[in-house]
Amino acid sequence: MFEAAVNMQDLIEARVVEAGDDCNQYAFDRLGRGLRLAGVYHPATPAPAEQAVIPETAPAGEAELPVLVLARQAIPPGCLVHVRPLGLVRFQHPNWEDTVVVAVPGLDPGQSDLVTCDDIPDERRAALLAFARANAGATDGCVVVWENAKRARALIYERRRSARLAEAQGRKVGPASPVWKPLGYRVAGARRAAEAEPHSDAEYAYRRLPPRFQQYVESYLAPTERILFAVMRPAMRSRVSGSRLFREQLQGGILFLTDQQVALVSEVLPPDRTGINYGYLVQAGVPERASAAAVVDLAGNAGLWIAWAGRDGEQRVVWEFPAAAREDLDQAVSILQGWLPIQGDVRLRRAYGAEPEGTDWETTTIDAESRLPIAKRLTEVLDELLQPGERVLARAMLPAWTDDRKETRGLAVTSRRALLIGDPIHGRKQPIGCYLLSQVTSLEYQAYLFESWLALNLCFGGKVQRIVFKHPYMEPGVQKCVLALRQQLTIVPRA
Repeated sequence: MFEAAVNMQDLIEARVVEAGDDCNQYAFDRLGRGLRLAGVYHPATPAPAEQAVIPETAPAGEAELPVLVLARQAIPPGCLVHVRPLGLVRFQHPNWEDTVVVAVPGLDPGQSDLVTCDDIPDERRAALLAFARANAGATDGCVVVWENAKRARALIYERRRSARLAEAQGRKVGPASPVWKPLGYRVAGARRAAEAEPHSDAEYAYRRLPPRFQQYVESYLAPTERILFAVMRPAMRSRVSGSRLFREQLQGGILFLTDQQVALVSEVLPPDRTGINYGYLVQAGVPERASAAAVVDLAGNAGLWIAWAGRDGEQRVVWEFPAAAREDLDQAVSILQGWLPIQGDVRLRRAYGAEPEGTDWETTTIDAESRLPIAKRLTEVLDELLQPGERVLARAMLPAWTDDRKETRGLAVTSRRALLIGDPIHGRKQPIGCYLLSQVTSLEYQAYLFESWLALNLCFGGKVQRIVFKHPYMEPGVQKCVLALRQQLTIVPRA
């Protein structure tokens, strides 16, 4: 097999930001247990290569290192691709310099004969150079220098090293690491040795999680969060979901009780033989919104039953676990009951919510030149919608390809509401959606290569309504919105 002959350590991970041609977009259908065609993406301008960037190569606020991927078939935006560098092309001007890496998909056996940029057919190489020159704004006076794959890898290494150093220097003014993450590499999960080690057993046990789950946890938990308790769930067949012949397959996951939320983090799909982590799904609620909790029997399995309360009713959820987890779930419920409301309650409650996380409309899939005018228009609309005393906590730009109408939209989280607004260039001056945080019962967040979304569960007249916002994979602006939502839900009163 070609995949077996490829050394995965020789490949570089890139994220596609613009397809070179029309391409299909797929979503995972849980009921059908397979991929479903979700739409066809049409790039604004066809190109001889896929436009991508190499993550973690942006030191000191610079843009991520660009890479042109010579794919035989167009790759949808947001897709992560392991690429094999062929070299790089450098444009040298007396006043500036621009560089772009040239690569091919590492797992495509049809292009295994391409080893250097010299191996690219002349016609395609000329088209690639013309496209790269136009993107860089290089004039005829620029000197064009082609360099080999070794130099491309060295540049990637240098950029990643500079980015890590810049990040480390930036952390000196703040906490050195998330407070939930124990220092060092103690993995036993035993009782802490002394009061000088103020970490829970669950936080020590984090080190025992499979590496992919550690990645999921690190990308989702807030740095200030503390893990109080955790319960692992293996991949298993449900005993209550699906038909008698085809029970739903529940992927592996972990239940977290923290001082800020109750969350079930589960895999969307298990990793394949290449080791690719497709992504994760989080179902979460804040303990201040829990009105009841219990462990229930599910045809022999154990279930954690929670009622999440909003202003206009309750949402009841059940998370299924194997029977062997019943004792652990009982402990989880006993912890959760400390938050449940009681008659004449005079206990202290959390008095602080989310802090503003910047004021920019963030997105990684729209270049800065195109994003700025859209951001200006969205800001003008948002400013008109804000009520007296209402603060903007986080915002994200949702690119047009995530919308059925192919319109760019903005998602804003304020101290009172979640607002979905449209670009006024399309005639939209009123919000597409306005959702009171007092009505939100729980959140769902999926970070998945083929389909990523944020969902709000709201109660209207006793019925639960689910509002979904599609977004690019691991979009940082949306991640900030998720954090702001769940932190602000702790202080927004339901009444």
